[in-house]
Amino acid sequence: MAKNSLAIYLMLLIALSTVYETQGTFSLPLYLKNFPKVGQDFESFAYKGMKDFMGDLEGKCPETTEFKDFFVKLKDYMACYSSTSPGSKDLQVELSIKSEKLYRAMSAFSGTKGGTSEDSWTLVDGLLSMGKSLVEMKKSGSKEITFEQRKEFIQSMVNWTRGIGLFIKKVSENKGKSIDFSLFGIDYDTNVSSPSERALYETQ
Repeated sequence: MAKNSLAIYLMLLIALSTVYETQGTFSLPLYLKNFPKVGQDFESFAYKGMKDFMGDLEGKCPETTEFKDFFVKLKDYMACYSSTSPGSKDLQVELSIKSEKLYRAMSAFSGTKGGTSEDSWTLVDGLLSMGKSLVEMKKSGSKEITFEQRKEFIQSMVNWTRGIGLFIKKVSENKGKSIDFSLFGIDYDTNVSSPSERALYETQ
């Protein structure tokens, strides 16, 4: 039953990806078609997706110091999970330092209430969700990713991209620039689930 549900889920992702495939922008549904089968391959898969998403998103933002600094700090924060061992004190120290710098970069945007707005917390939740997945996958090593793990990790990637997108959407609009986030394959209306989320829940 689980295998049939997974097959249906992957078919839905492929169908969704055709909507975004010709747009020339990172598409999460399209990228998830190549989800790895074993834990040790997840890290490189996740980091490539994050790098592509952040690069495309940054290119659509206003060219200001605040945005440039935010993306530098965001990339530095996510790199912590790759450069240190999961569960180590070094990781905790690095995350503490980098999270403080990221918080300051978020607070630099006017209208974010010092980084405590709802969109800011959604971003933080997305970062924590992805960080947890990266740590867990490092521990699993060469073991095959189970159906339940795959659903959980895909949800983490959805939360991560959506959290960043919602935050950038708000601060970009405050700067007078609207960005079409539908090209990324994620809906950024907080009351509407994303294409990836809908496909995920339809398999349950």
